Amino acid sequence: LAYLDKLLALADPHAPVPGCNGELKDSPPTTAPNSIHKVLRLMCLYSLWRGPSFKQKVYDAWYEELVDAFGHHQTITLDNLEAVGLLVSPANNTGGTSASTAKPSMLKLAAGGDVNSVGILNSIVPSTKPRNPVHSNPLSFLRKTLNLINSDVRENDPDDISYVYSGYAPLSVRLLQCLVRDPAVYTSSSTASRYASLLRGGSSSDTTRPAQKDLQSGGVKSGWKGWEDVLAELPGETVDVTQWNDREGDLLSSDSVVQRLGEKAPATLVLFLGGCTFTEIAALRLLSQQHNHRYIAATTQIINGNSFIDSLILKASN
Repeated sequence: LAYLDKLLALADPHAPVPGCNGELKDSPPTTAPNSIHKVLRLMCLYSLWRGPSFKQKVYDAWYEELVDAFGHHQTITLDNLEAVGLLVSPANNTGGTSASTAKPSMLKLAAGGDVNSVGILNSIVPSTKPRNPVHSNPLSFLRKTLNLINSDVRENDPDDISYVYSGYAPLSVRLLQCLVRDPAVYTSSSTASRYASLLRGGSSSDTTRPAQKDLQSGGVKSGWKGWEDVLAELPGETVDVTQWNDREGDLLSSDSVVQRLGEKAPATLVLFLGGCTFTEIAALRLLSQQHNHRYIAATTQIINGNSFIDSLILKASN
């Protein structure tokens, strides 16, 4: 909090921001003035990690200081951040801050048309149903359950995807490991794997997760079965669509399709709507090596922290 106060005191509304306008640079110079992007990113992180412990008086103080430092038009920026669940006023936080609280106009934009139009994309992506998380701080639950923070990371010889953020595992790729039944998820020995925390009770016979017989390296089987408690804490809705072979009346095996097409190895397509980072792609590459399986990343855009926040900031007119 003291560091954020310092950033706001030394803020510069005209500070150049690397990583925007298609330029994906690593980081700004250490002598660069404090931009609104830098301030908002830290504010959002604090709000997300603190959860119910985020105090209203802190938010109110930030609100006033941000407007003083960067202009009154940034009140719209704060509204945008609250609409997508990144920086929510504790007074409006009922435990279900998510994309589902977005305004109808934003839902319409996300769906690419009328939110009431018929179609599988419109019925899934712009979720209008409020989720009902069991835990008051969903991110804290996900951090522990999915072991998102790894204090024993090996950056030079990585054995875990958390190396891409020097100790933080991207949540999106961690979920993929659950979906593809990564064998490391079910190893109960803490010395053999860092995923032991995924098992409740620390036993491989834990019935709250998919059975050992479902283990495989790469490829999706059985969908999200066994991970419902994790998905319940995430914003939006989830869906499982099983493809059937109409001619033979059985499940359509991806392996059989690959063999029919003459491909050497099956592949899993991971689609990021809204953009993904280079670090997520690097994490997928590590999984490809570990699983001996091809993971293909498709995304609408390559983004970073600054470019993501920039899309929510109201720009001052001349």
